[in-house]
Amino acid sequence: METLKHYLQVFTQLDAEYEKYFNDYEKMSKLQRLLEKDPNEVLREFEQLVERVLRVDYNIKSSFSAHIQHRLHSFQWNQRCSQIFRIKTGVFEKKPVTMQYEVPLYSRSIATEDGTIYLTGGYIKNYNMYLQSCFRYDEVFSALIAVASMNLPHADHSICYL
Repeated sequence: METLKHYLQVFTQLDAEYEKYFNDYEKMSKLQRLLEKDPNEVLREFEQLVERVLRVDYNIKSSFSAHIQHRLHSFQWNQRCSQIFRIKTGVFEKKPVTMQYEVPLYSRSIATEDGTIYLTGGYIKNYNMYLQSCFRYDEVFSALIAVASMNLPHADHSICYL
């Protein structure tokens, strides 16, 4: 009986701790709160998060053509998945990606000024192979299409668009 009382006390303390931190989240989901925020505030918070915590490649450029929707993109390593967040509309899309391999570890991606997204290099663990491939992301068909090869294989590299 004493053991049950002890566990009840532990769970009561955990519940109190949980409520202290998460009580505000009961009324609306994180996504709903994100959609209600000003897109510029979302960008600022995202940039701060990346600087503080994450090691992620992203590119937000104010010189995109007017007809190009501003968006953040990422590819999930070791999966066949793209993630696109359309900043102005607040729409988040997670789609399966068609390609020869899973998205390579340590690959890098970039969006060019015309809105084209490229994925370069990386490491395919199952084959112990570094890639020198460059893929173009086809958003309509959700496919990564090999378009060129780099001179040498690259993984965990930097990429920029000039």
